[in-house]
Amino acid sequence: MKKTIFFIILGVVTVGCIIFGTVKHVGGGLGPLHLMGIYESDDGEAGDVNFDFHWKYDNEEGSDSEFSINQILEKFSSIKIDGTIMDLSIEEGTQFKIESKFNKAQLRPSYSVKNGVLEITQQKKKGPRTGSNTCKVVITIPSGTDLSRLNINVNVGDVKIRELTAKEINATVNVGEINIRKADFDELSAETNVGEIDIDTDGKFGEYSINVSTDVGEVSVDHQKFKRHYNSHVSGSKKITANTNVGEVSVR
Repeated sequence: MKKTIFFIILGVVTVGCIIFGTVKHVGGGLGPLHLMGIYESDDGEAGDVNFDFHWKYDNEEGSDSEFSINQILEKFSSIKIDGTIMDLSIEEGTQFKIESKFNKAQLRPSYSVKNGVLEITQQKKKGPRTGSNTCKVVITIPSGTDLSRLNINVNVGDVKIRELTAKEINATVNVGEINIRKADFDELSAETNVGEIDIDTDGKFGEYSINVSTDVGEVSVDHQKFKRHYNSHVSGSKKITANTNVGEVSVR
């Protein structure tokens, strides 16, 4: 009982620290709940804090995206993404393409294809981003394309990967969820600080060595629940590794 209470307290403290740190750096980038009035003084120290919470919905005035990108890309075989505030979706399509909608110019994703690598980055701004900050990026890849590697690093946002083939997938999110569906891969590494990790292998989970854990939350493998850790080994080199500090981890 005492151990359970300890982990609950640890989880609350961890979430609080991460949320405060994230709000300080990205402002309203935590989804519908926005914390206003946090700013940095001229000497770089945190200034006064005015805790003014409000809920912002998509249909509120001023919530519509003001900027967009819709661009067909050169063929690529690898993806590298470094995002500050970004809801990212990588999925099967009819062409190599990037689409994005974002509500502030400084959130514009920069992208290029060089030597077969699609690289996407966002401006890293010092200090907080106040107000509503939204950026959605969708990357489509033609059916039958085999990717060598996906390296994804997002500070705040959800990452979704759908119906693609890649030798190696590495996804790291500070605050947000990682959701993978019907992807064919040899190695997968997924990690969040705060956020669920959901991996659907389309019934092929038995082909993988699996090592998953959560510090505060629950682990589920093939719809069976475990406490905070699960580890299994099979012959072959395919493997799944997933860890979150706070949140649930599911593999099926």
